[in-house]
This record gives sequence, C-alpha cells and structure tokens, in this order.
Amino acid sequence: GSVAAGKWVLHPSYVTASMKAGMWLDEVKFEWGNVENGLLQGDKAGMEFKLASAARKWRNEAGGAEGAFNGMRFILHMPENKKGPFSRLVKSGGGEVLAAKTPYSNTPGASHLLTETRYIGEGQIDFAGLANRGVPVMKPIYLNDFLTSDQPPALEQYLLDEFKTHWDSKKRNRVTTDTPTNAYKKTKSVFGNI
Repeated sequence: GSVAAGKWVLHPSYVTASMKAGMWLDEVKFEWGNVENGLLQGDKAGMEFKLASAARKWRNEAGGAEGAFNGMRFILHMPENKKGPFSRLVKSGGGEVLAAKTPYSNTPGASHLLTETRYIGEGQIDFAGLANRGVPVMKPIYLNDFLTSDQPPALEQYLLDEFKTHWDSKKRNRVTTDTPTNAYKKTKSVFGNI
C-alpha cells in the first residue's frame, strides 16, 4: 500500500542510525529505491529492485498526494478473501473500488474490472457490455506490474482470454470513458509527459 500511495519507504537502517544520532535523520539518505545511497544492491531485474524503485518513483511522481491509481475505478470480481487485499491496495493508491453487482452491465464510471478465469461462472460478467464501454476485464497481476514497471504496461497483455475477442471487436467502436483505460494515457493525463 505504501508504494501505491506514494509514501516514503525507508531502509531499516534509518531507525538504527536515527537512534544512534538521537534524532530523526534526513530520509533521502535512507530511502529504499534511491540508487545513490548504496542501500539497494543486486539484480536490477529482480523483484526487490523493482519494488524499491517503484516506491521512489511513485513518491516522486505523485508527490505522495494522489497515488498511483488516482482516477481509476475498479470492479473486483473475486472471492471475499481475495477482494480485501486488492481493495486496500487500490484505495491506498488513490483508486476507487466500486460496489457492483454481476453482470456489471450497469456500473457507471468503472475503468477496470479485475478477476481471474477461475472466479467466473456462466453469465456472471457481461463481456460485450464492458468492452462497449471501454472497461477492460483483466488479471489482477496488472496492479503489480502497473506499480513496478518503468513504463505503464499495455492493457492487452492482461486481458482475460475469454474477453479478448469482445475487446478486439469493439476497439474501433468503443465509447471513450472519462478515465483513460490505457495505463500510459492515464499516467500521461495525471503526470504529463514522463
């Protein structure tokens, strides 16, 4: 949640060094993800490096005020035990989780629907209706990759297989929503050219 919210994420040595100094020290020298402080070492393609870099990126870009998911409105179609953690992540990043009922045909303002194939029963999701409104039906891993990628990832690689034909067939006819569904456009509209 801290990464999505654009909050400071500090290396544990910050507390030790501050206690030794008898005061809180400057956070920049201990920020997890600041390559200049030497606290982050190892494989740059590894998850720890990506997460640390993302923490710094979202703090710097959003100024901690809006969060990574600001302006995004999600429908979460998943079991309750899965919904809680995803809901907290979205909300901490400034996004909104909509209270919606299947088949989600009449859910105004939705920008994304997150689910997995195994959570979908017959007729539970109106794929054609969502595609017509420009609401992608995506795998939840999109949130992680959106946070940790240098550039916003393309939505198409996260679409559920059973939704892709609807999405592709409606691409040219789709109504534009208030919130861009392309992650790059969303980032560009919030942060300008990055």
